[in-house]
Amino acid sequence: MPARIAPLCLFRVPAEGRGAAVANRWEGLSLRRTGLRPRSGGHGLMTRTVVKAEIFLLTVVALGHLLTAAPQATVKRLDGSTISPGEIDGTVLRLMRAAEVTGVGISILNHGRVAYQKAYGFRDTEKKLPLTTDSVMAGASFTKVAFAYLVMKLVEERALDIDKPVESYLPKPLPDYPAYRDLAGDPRYTKITARMLLSHTSGFPNFRSLNPDLKLNINFEPGSRYAYSGEGMVLLQLVVETVTKRPLQDLMQDRVFRPLAMSRTSMVTEDRFVDNWANGYDEWQWSLGHKQRKSADAAGSMQTTLADFTKFVQAVTEGNGLRRATRGLMLCPQIQIFSNHQFPTLEASASEENRSSHCYTEARGNQCPHQTASKSTEPTRNTPLDPKRQPAKSNLP
Repeated sequence: MPARIAPLCLFRVPAEGRGAAVANRWEGLSLRRTGLRPRSGGHGLMTRTVVKAEIFLLTVVALGHLLTAAPQATVKRLDGSTISPGEIDGTVLRLMRAAEVTGVGISILNHGRVAYQKAYGFRDTEKKLPLTTDSVMAGASFTKVAFAYLVMKLVEERALDIDKPVESYLPKPLPDYPAYRDLAGDPRYTKITARMLLSHTSGFPNFRSLNPDLKLNINFEPGSRYAYSGEGMVLLQLVVETVTKRPLQDLMQDRVFRPLAMSRTSMVTEDRFVDNWANGYDEWQWSLGHKQRKSADAAGSMQTTLADFTKFVQAVTEGNGLRRATRGLMLCPQIQIFSNHQFPTLEASASEENRSSHCYTEARGNQCPHQTASKSTEPTRNTPLDPKRQPAKSNLP
């Protein structure tokens, strides 16, 4: 089992229930279906009654950054062997049929070049409109990664310190904001930092709407364990917009999307996308239309395409637009994850399997340059890197 350690920008996606066949590791490539929930039992990605997004995109990175190149005759797998485009097509189509996936886009990168990029299926089944590499899809939680890239730019510019309590960047106490009045009786909100929000260790639920009382709360000591949280990204969005005095949509366009030539990506739905956008579908193949986003939401409003998101993934991989130290900090392990499932986010059950793989990584010396040395301990839930395992504070040039 590979080590599961949360960096500052990534998130885990479990493969459970219907569609799990697509999420199984296939010939060195991990195909993960997003936005699905099991028909019954298990813990899916969505907690709503209607299951969305049977159209999804995938970017598989081997190495590198975007270089214009024709698709290769063969594609190199992670284990060094090769596979032909025909074999990829056959496997993808078989898995799509098995999981009843409406459409999928795949990019595979080999040594800095796009070795394979293709869209399958339909963006509109009723009109028989094919999904293309430029079809605009709901980016969902891929938004969090793009937002983290923006945050790290601000960290690099010293506009934001990831280890400073985020409340200190606000003109008034956090509970004085209507959206955060629920935290008035819990002083732990004063300890929450950008590092904790980016690494999902703030203690917030995924969303307050999942709580029985619909109120926002802190479930554990901030920084002490991992629990995936969209609420954390929403709070950090408030901080970023306060510090920069600019709305997130403008920031993302100016600092991320335009510099990376992501011309068909936005934090909100735009009329210019209507000619080629993908409908969402539920698990019974009913069209839900294209998810409309009228306001920017750092937790999940990004609209993007396979071609555009490939550019973004390559930029992060290569560190384009970031200094080397900033990129290292962004991808640095923050906290070891022992929970059995991503969702429910506050699930207490844990596994011992990740311990040996983490010890192996440390024994080989593959430790983040921004993380202090430490020894693994017996986990009970999500073991924090604190105090001995706490990542070192950023020391950017």
